[in-house]
Amino acid sequence: MSFKGFLSAYSRPEYLGAAFRCNAPNVERHYCLHPNTLTAALMQRDEASGPLFRPVQWLGDSDSYDGARYGRFVRARTIHRRCLVPLDGFFVWRSDPAQCYYLRPEATDAVFAVAAILDPHHPAKGVPGSHPVILLTVPAPQMMQGMTQQRLPMSLSFTVWARWIKPGELAKNEVEAMARSCDKVRMALQPVGANFSKYKSDDIRCILAEDEIRDRRLKMEV
Repeated sequence: MSFKGFLSAYSRPEYLGAAFRCNAPNVERHYCLHPNTLTAALMQRDEASGPLFRPVQWLGDSDSYDGARYGRFVRARTIHRRCLVPLDGFFVWRSDPAQCYYLRPEATDAVFAVAAILDPHHPAKGVPGSHPVILLTVPAPQMMQGMTQQRLPMSLSFTVWARWIKPGELAKNEVEAMARSCDKVRMALQPVGANFSKYKSDDIRCILAEDEIRDRRLKMEV
């Protein structure tokens, strides 16, 4: 199973550069990141060079991390293709009662550091120099019970993200420990407007509740 939904990547480039101790990415911010939209990923080409942000496209694809599939998937395909996609949140749904939620880091000044791999089989669409990426997913936490999505992007704790992008092979037990570290990433759920997708991707109303949208609209009209 994979993650089916929308992502959010709106943190300021200078904040991301400081948080990950590298160059600031040169990409637009998106409160709602649709598939095929350009965003940034952190990668490290070799031991001599430090990590760098480079433009990537999430094509809407994700893949499940499963220890049983380690030999075929993580170990064989990602030795030189591992990267990290910083995200501010994910949009998830509950069907009964129908409600869209925005899942974000509990700390308001934090971002998710999502484990990903460069996809060598699908070219980026219309953006020269960018790389398509696949997000890895893990089972959703207990707080997601009743949600349509039962898997979430694999958000690494800040104690292990540097090891994920470091070149070279990762042992199976290392990757399993990284997957377990996702449990330490504290998250918060907030309801958002049911029609969030009607707003442009750079509009903050994508991640606001209906009453917050009304409040902002009233303040703008005054």
